[in-house]
Amino acid sequence: MTRSCCSCCGCLSLRAMGMFVAFIAVFVTVINPALNYLSDQLDDSKPMVEEQQKPFDPSVTDVLGYKRMNFAERTEENPDLYLGITFLMVQSFPRWMTKLANWYDPTKVGDKVVDEKDYENSKHEPKEVDILDARKNAGTFAERGFTLIDMEGSPSIRGVENWRSPLDVKAFQDELEPRLFELYPNASRIEYTYSVVRGGSTFGDQPAAIDGPHLDYSQNDTAREEFHEIYPATPIMKEANALLGNLAGPKEEMKVLLGIWKPIMMETPVCDNPLAVMDARTFKEDQESPQFLHINFFGFQFHNLNGVIHYHEDQEWYYYPFQNESEVLVFTQYSKGKHFANPHGSFENPNCPDDSDKRVSLEMRAAVFFPK
Repeated sequence: MTRSCCSCCGCLSLRAMGMFVAFIAVFVTVINPALNYLSDQLDDSKPMVEEQQKPFDPSVTDVLGYKRMNFAERTEENPDLYLGITFLMVQSFPRWMTKLANWYDPTKVGDKVVDEKDYENSKHEPKEVDILDARKNAGTFAERGFTLIDMEGSPSIRGVENWRSPLDVKAFQDELEPRLFELYPNASRIEYTYSVVRGGSTFGDQPAAIDGPHLDYSQNDTAREEFHEIYPATPIMKEANALLGNLAGPKEEMKVLLGIWKPIMMETPVCDNPLAVMDARTFKEDQESPQFLHINFFGFQFHNLNGVIHYHEDQEWYYYPFQNESEVLVFTQYSKGKHFANPHGSFENPNCPDDSDKRVSLEMRAAVFFPK
């Protein structure tokens, strides 16, 4: 008795499906880890481990003599930073695939093609800094530009189902807004910009900015206007439009841009890779230079005028040890008409318990408007 062609095709389809499933299983368990390992071995850009991890000491919360904060060298030209598709791949794609894309795919900005492995004029110098426990050091938001808001008991802290959904995040924003008005009682309006997840494993999540002190937006208004004459601010670039005055009403003006940073989707408080901020009182105008940032988001070109930070021994750095999901770090990204802001950046905390979760954070900005 012969089998029909359909039954043979069905057997072949089942066999092919079985072989495909088997291949995926082998790829996930054997090939992908092996390729990741090989790519890591061939990667000569990884930093060397400086010292063996010491046992965790819960009484030590000041990070003294941190040696890997990479400050910008002073150059005659503004440094350019180009980021391409690997910027969005690094958190969710296998490491070998990200390295392959970084090697193969150049980033194109306008008519200029640049290799993402080479950041033009982007020279840095590591400096040793002390990063002190902000919980133990007195200072007000008005004095130093940053503070920690405890939202314990707020429904949105544990109630948000999807921190990557703008609609879900809005519940958190609505509950945070009255607390921001307490910091600025004379403000007329607060408008949030887009939120970003850092440290997650979903496509679109961004990596943590470790050991790179910076400002997301330069304090130099003249340089920003000149920059956006070359690279116009599209409607989707809300922060740039707010800074250029395009979002203000006829009887108001945007004077402050805040940074908002909180842990999300973590069972333990943040220990490694917390956010460090510089006390605004110790940040001087000549310690920042504008940086041209260009990111290729799969066809959409994002252009922004960042600020790179130059080192000075009088600068003071702080962080909040073991920040939990109910605690919201608010800091100053920009102040109109005065040089008052908090350069910031994440760092590798050498004193963490073994059971600490990997840091995952939500970040956004809030433009604060005032009556004219």
